[in-house]
Amino acid sequence: MHAEGEQDSAGPSEPRDEQGISEFVSHFGGLMAASGMPGLTGYVFALLLAQPDAELTAQQIGQALNVSPAAVSGATKYLADIGFTRRLRRPGSRRVVHALSSDDWYDALLGRSNVIEGSKRLFLEGSRAAGGGGDAGGPQAVAQCQVVHQAG
Repeated sequence: MHAEGEQDSAGPSEPRDEQGISEFVSHFGGLMAASGMPGLTGYVFALLLAQPDAELTAQQIGQALNVSPAAVSGATKYLADIGFTRRLRRPGSRRVVHALSSDDWYDALLGRSNVIEGSKRLFLEGSRAAGGGGDAGGPQAVAQCQVVHQAG
């Protein structure tokens, strides 16, 4: 939000790149699924992130992802349950709008990232301490963990 008369430093908004948005939703949604977010949920989350106002109706989500209302219902319920989204009703409308919950989702993902980083560091330390021999430990495990640590 900007003070009256203050302009956005990004300047005039650029046209939406629908292909880029589609790729983002596909890749980020897949990443969320690989990270443990159930089914369609990560894709719904990514789709909401890609919206200028970070909100959509269930019908809009279903159309954008080409999925059933039941799938949308399950995904949006999960996102609301974990605090990433909230359900809103606009005055005079019966439709429910699903909107991102401020920065709660960012804080949750950042916290998870910190846990993953800590786990990688501990694994690296443990692998180094294990030192010699064995199929699962030793220098090979240290080398593999260093690759994972550098990739993260």
